[in-house]
Amino acid sequence: MSAALAAIYSHEAKENPSAKGSSTIVEAYGLGKCPKLVEQVQSEDPEVCQNALKALCEEFHNPASIASCARANVFTVLPAFTLSSSQVTRARSSRALALASRDYNGRNALLRVGFLTTVYPSLDDESPEVRANIYEALEGTSRMPAGTRALVHAGYPERLVAKARDETDALKPAVLDVLCNVVHCREGVEAALAASAVEALVELLGGPAAAAAAAAAGAAAAAACAVLRGAAAALRELCFSEIGKIVAIQCDGVARLAALLRCGDAGVHAAALGALMTITTVDAGKRAFLATGAVA
Repeated sequence: MSAALAAIYSHEAKENPSAKGSSTIVEAYGLGKCPKLVEQVQSEDPEVCQNALKALCEEFHNPASIASCARANVFTVLPAFTLSSSQVTRARSSRALALASRDYNGRNALLRVGFLTTVYPSLDDESPEVRANIYEALEGTSRMPAGTRALVHAGYPERLVAKARDETDALKPAVLDVLCNVVHCREGVEAALAASAVEALVELLGGPAAAAAAAAAGAAAAAACAVLRGAAAALRELCFSEIGKIVAIQCDGVARLAALLRCGDAGVHAAALGALMTITTVDAGKRAFLATGAVA
């Protein structure tokens, strides 16, 4: 190819790029990125809104983006999307809440806007994906003392106890993680005890999960062990209360915890030992433990 032709081809006029679709989310530059994204999340076009929520989830892997979106007031509108009639919108908005709850700024922003009251009905969402995201958001928020108290004041302890009984086996560990955090404060312990949390946890320790952990293998055994770990850990926290110890002893909780000491899962073993340690600080607990024969 001659030098003249090479020059022509190197400077060839190209076609204009194809236009972006009206629902495509195009990233803005610099400081305008997060405010633009928050504006698109509030679009009346469902497709634009859903695409913006998807982009928001990607941005929330960056703590700096969470802080910037919080300054743009995204958390004042985001929780309400978890009640949308669209399953896609509920799933993506709840995922964004779950990702935000992993970050300190995100947790504080969620608590400031009172998101706990808004997402409360989502605990009964028909989609397991949405419920899993909400549980994750609650668990992240409840890692802070302010979050724990906020969950108690919003009436979550009683609901979590009911969910520990009724939720699907796959999501019960997530429920129990939140309940375990909630009872780290005195108000949470009192509310959980009033909702018969100890009785519910003891039921889980001797229910289908215990049988599955002993008989099943693979994924089924792992799922069952996750339920047992969560129940024993929550019971451990509740039994720092004297009332919790008494109720656990009366409900045959000591015998069920002792039976878990034979479980091959190290996490279940450790959680059961922790619960037994708190219960056996009283004489009645010691007698109940000796009666199981586990010492021998």
